[in-house]
Amino acid sequence: MNPLRKELRTVAVEVSDLALDYAVRLAQSLNSTLRYHNYDSLIAIAKTKGVEPKGKDCQSFSEYRQRYSLYDAKKLIYRALAWRLFDDSHADYGHALTILGLDEDESGVEQIGFAFSKFTLDID
Repeated sequence: MNPLRKELRTVAVEVSDLALDYAVRLAQSLNSTLRYHNYDSLIAIAKTKGVEPKGKDCQSFSEYRQRYSLYDAKKLIYRALAWRLFDDSHADYGHALTILGLDEDESGVEQIGFAFSKFTLDID
């Protein structure tokens, strides 16, 4: 992702304690009745971490397993990024613009988190 951002002259993405904690908190907030984008949890967690909530969403791409190998995790993250970059026409490529740092809001700190949960999130 960062080579693309470098070519586009946007800010590089880095793994931070904030991003890791954000993903953990989001995974912990899920419950078995969740079937839509978890905006409420995203906003609440963002506020506790001092991050401006921008209404981003969360998404799952596989069935739950007790264990994931590092390869499995990397494959799921790659698939999530590729989906958001290249199959985002339903959202007018807004997710792709955010991932590439080209969205209109240049508020500073951005976060992209990946969490693994036993609950599946359905999308519209």
